[in-house]
Amino acid sequence: MRESFLFRRAYWDFIKDLPNERQLKMITAVLNFALDNINPPKFENEKDSLAFACIAEMIKIDNKRRDKQLGRIQQSKILLDKTNR
Repeated sequence: MRESFLFRRAYWDFIKDLPNERQLKMITAVLNFALDNINPPKFENEKDSLAFACIAEMIKIDNKRRDKQLGRIQQSKILLDKTNR
């Protein structure tokens, strides 16, 4: 479970032209996936499935990048604690 995630312009570009009902389903699916790692039920529309797959892949890449950065920050804090003792 994450507290936040990066919502990219590209995600909105995939979503903005969908009819309102499909927009809501897609945004809900993105939020559930990004924050709680919950995969959505199968989309009725093939284009929606493809759009979600693209967005999900970008979210995974961003999460890996962020986790790596947080790991470096944690390592730096540990090193600082050791040197300040």
